Amino acid sequence: MGRAVALQARAVNDGRFDRAWIQDSEGPLSKVREKYDDLTAQALDLFEPGEEVVAFWTAAEFYAGWYAPLQFLRAIGTPRKASQDGWPLLTTNDLSGGWMAARPAELAAWAQVRWPWDRRNARGPRYADLFSAGDRSRHETVVPNSDVNVDMLRAFIHYLPSDGGGPFKPPSAREERRLAQYWHERNMAFESNRRMQTPENTV
Repeated sequence: MGRAVALQARAVNDGRFDRAWIQDSEGPLSKVREKYDDLTAQALDLFEPGEEVVAFWTAAEFYAGWYAPLQFLRAIGTPRKASQDGWPLLTTNDLSGGWMAARPAELAAWAQVRWPWDRRNARGPRYADLFSAGDRSRHETVVPNSDVNVDMLRAFIHYLPSDGGGPFKPPSAREERRLAQYWHERNMAFESNRRMQTPENTV
């Protein structure tokens, strides 16, 4: 994932994402996307049966990380034309860029959370839904229970028969409490930042 993020960062700073936005076309990104997808597939092939939950989170993070810069430009209503002052529309040199590439740090954190009693959704990062705690930062890009993300690559294990209803079961009460504690502050900061960057609040 780190290699994929570096590849995307170079594409951002080379102006490829800017050109894709201005042209309303993924053409300027096609070669980079091909390499990015190759790295994604290599990472997803490493997962084994029993790791479906974190494999799906990883796939979603790769996917959302790729589209996050363009989603950010759409969210703030950026015109599809070059900046008049010559500044790039997107750059990784601005720490307040308003978007997040794929986050290998989250995957590394998951690798440290493998207690013997953890099973399925009790381990690894988890995306929130309307009724449960978790990471809400990707919901505008990876739409839950939707077919709009048809180009998202998935791990091979997601195509294998599932035992007993599949891995995506509601978290236990214990896990729900842990998620609420872990994500509350981050979710509040994300929601506040998103409200500040909506078109009506952006000059």
